[in-house]
Amino acid sequence: MPAASTSQTLDELFGIDIRGLTAFRIAIGLLVMIQAVLRLHDLPLAAEPTLAGWLDLDWLIVMACGAAIAAGRGVSLACLLAWPLLFRHVQAEWNAGGIQIHRYLLLIGVFWLMLVPADRLARAGAPPREKPAIPRRILSFATAALLVQVLFVYLSAGMAKSHVEWLLRADALENLMFTRHASPLGRSLVAFPWLLQALSIATVAVEVAGPIACFVPCRQLPTIRIAVILLVSGFHLGLQLTMNLDTIPMVCQAYWLLLVPSGTWDRLWPRGDLLAETAGETHALNRRLSQCMLAGMTASFLLSALVTSDPTGTLLRIHHATPKIGLYQDWRMFRSPATLRRTEARRRAERQASESSVMSFG
Repeated sequence: MPAASTSQTLDELFGIDIRGLTAFRIAIGLLVMIQAVLRLHDLPLAAEPTLAGWLDLDWLIVMACGAAIAAGRGVSLACLLAWPLLFRHVQAEWNAGGIQIHRYLLLIGVFWLMLVPADRLARAGAPPREKPAIPRRILSFATAALLVQVLFVYLSAGMAKSHVEWLLRADALENLMFTRHASPLGRSLVAFPWLLQALSIATVAVEVAGPIACFVPCRQLPTIRIAVILLVSGFHLGLQLTMNLDTIPMVCQAYWLLLVPSGTWDRLWPRGDLLAETAGETHALNRRLSQCMLAGMTASFLLSALVTSDPTGTLLRIHHATPKIGLYQDWRMFRSPATLRRTEARRRAERQASESSVMSFG
């Protein structure tokens, strides 16, 4: 394959439009601010003024950094300051019993924003003679890592659902609607088991087939990506309405802004000051760091797939170390609700109760 053709293919697969990076930066900045506000609201300082509680006031710094990231001013410095603070909280949550998916994805997003020029369009207000040349697209190991992150999240979640509860009996969502995760709307859907069965199968299909389709090199790739983005947007809207998942759907959706094709951005956000070219790495140090982190992410993802088949437990110990260095890539959300299984008698009783409540409401 000619070098020019290879470069074009890599750009199509792993390059990101500068407007997509900007939209992603704004979304991550706002979500960091929201997360900080929610965490500050939950601090029990008035009731229990402990040292740990006072240390958690560093969410104020995180909130200020999120505002700077969203505004596009001092993005690299704000990310450099926010990342260790977010990392401290993520580690505390891991030590307390598990990963909070949305905060870990925010942590990853903040890290990669340090290595991509996501603040370039923030200079749009400068006088014309001071405006620097802005490339239309960026292709680097950092942009590749951001896009591969989307693939890892959904593949990990989808492959972990290859169980009878999701694909054959397809009662996984029905089981989940009887847990604390379900919203009132979600619980009302138990009256329609056929719908929840269809949605269980569709969930796995969307999480596995959708991201894979976005990385198949072909002439129709921009159209495929737009179709998948719209499909996934509907998927996350459904999650937001039927389940209590904090900001997980919004954080996941922010990453899909990176896959919006340049042609679509030309219609949504036309800019006359963009050069019709693709820029590469800005610094050799960024390139090396991005290469190492991308390799580590890939290794962690593969490790998460192999860890269940290791009888010695060695892989499991290595796997449990990955969150401590920011490489965790095991996104098995609701992998198998086996512990949520209900007896058939209980299932019938719950369905009848739900159907009765729906009829009463009607």
